[in-house]
Amino acid sequence: MDNFAVYKINKSTILLLCLTYDSIFTYIDDVINQNEIKHSCGILIVDQLLVVGDEDNRFFSAPFCYGEIFFNKSKPICPMATEQYKKISSEILRSKNDLLEYSILSDRQKDTLDAGGFI
Repeated sequence: MDNFAVYKINKSTILLLCLTYDSIFTYIDDVINQNEIKHSCGILIVDQLLVVGDEDNRFFSAPFCYGEIFFNKSKPICPMATEQYKKISSEILRSKNDLLEYSILSDRQKDTLDAGGFI
């Protein structure tokens, strides 16, 4: 099973969707070894939906550069500024529907995804 999915937003911004309830730090070596992170610099947007639910701390950003992620410089992302990321994450989750059966998501949230909406 994959622990995360990576989506390149633009040249310097990468979205990482956590696909387990485990902390990102349990598989951080795999994250760091992603080509997009290993061979460039930019901002990593982390979506922890399946870890914390759809709460204010769902998204945070951290700068990265050539295989190093600077979590000491991470910042929460205002929920009002996350619509684009929610759409992308929802599309990824729809393609991995089996992950949702025993996830932290409510039945209403799962139904929203099934209906083509985003959370």
